[in-house]
Amino acid sequence: GAADEAGEKNPSWLEYDQGGELEAVEEVVEAASANAEPTSEMKAPPAEEEPPTPEPATSEQQQEGERDLLAEGLASLRLGRQAESDAEAESHFSRAMECFGEATRMDPSSVAAQGNMGNALLCSARRKIKVLGTFAREARDGAYVSEESVRMSEDVAVEAGEILVRSGRCYRAVLSLNPRDARALLNWGNALCLRAKLVERRDADSAVELYDAAIEKFSASLQLQPDLVEGRRALDRATQSLNGLLY
Repeated sequence: GAADEAGEKNPSWLEYDQGGELEAVEEVVEAASANAEPTSEMKAPPAEEEPPTPEPATSEQQQEGERDLLAEGLASLRLGRQAESDAEAESHFSRAMECFGEATRMDPSSVAAQGNMGNALLCSARRKIKVLGTFAREARDGAYVSEESVRMSEDVAVEAGEILVRSGRCYRAVLSLNPRDARALLNWGNALCLRAKLVERRDADSAVELYDAAIEKFSASLQLQPDLVEGRRALDRATQSLNGLLY
């Protein structure tokens, strides 16, 4: 498809993050915690920290090792996206993160390593959100949901939020290296939107701030790349979600 072709033309990055799990998040936060009081852990995760100052790679051998790590990481990330089981997907995502993390340590100035680490984290968070969707469907269908299941869903929601914060930090690092990278802005905005969905029923003020930040990212990506269809769709979704909280 077009996304695969784009990935082949630019092998250092995956295709644009497509979104698609926001609706599940809207339902699951209420379903997973209908009988629980809000806790500090379930509020919005802390703001992204400034990335470390990049230092350039120094040797041809190091650069070759980095390329190998990026190739293996991308292969693992794509396998994770295609995996049917959650356990298999998480195994591939974990390996991808190991590869991108090592590549980043070898060369903190690598946009490909920083960006794909963000992509791997974002994919991992989305997979966890799909797990939350299972709880939402059970609650919606009237199935019995135990207290243990409620606690598990809360833990998964917290973990997904923390992963999304880490993802955003990676995209910020990319933009510190290349301020005109529209893909980093788009995917950072997607991570912010998912964070907003995870907290909006408990902490509407934080959700509004996160949606505002996401809209800023999407708008900036469209300024850099006006024909970015995914950016326009993401901007429209975020604006609708924000308006739903405000009006």
